[in-house]
Amino acid sequence: MAVTVVAVGRCRMAGESKQMPKLDLQRDSQQLSRAQMDYMKIIENQNLERVRKLATQRRSNILVGTLLGLGVAGIYSYSIYAVKQEKFLDELD
Repeated sequence: MAVTVVAVGRCRMAGESKQMPKLDLQRDSQQLSRAQMDYMKIIENQNLERVRKLATQRRSNILVGTLLGLGVAGIYSYSIYAVKQEKFLDELD
C-alpha cells in the first residue's frame, strides 16, 4: 500500500509572517484608489469602535471581579469571626 503525501500551501521562511506589508500613506497614496482609501478609513473606524467597546467591557469585568472578590473576603471574614474556632472546639469536648 503506497502512501501519497500532498503538500498544501508552502512553508514560510523564517522572516515571513501572515501580515500584509505596512503602507506609508504619504508615499503610497498615489498608488491607492479612492475606494481603497475610503475602505481603509471605514475599517479604521470599525477597529476604533471595537477597541472602545473592549475597553468598556474590560473595565466592567474588572469592577465585577473586584466586587465578587470583596464579597467573598467579607463572607469569609464574617464566618471566621462568627464561628470563633476556639469556642467551637471547646463545645465538642
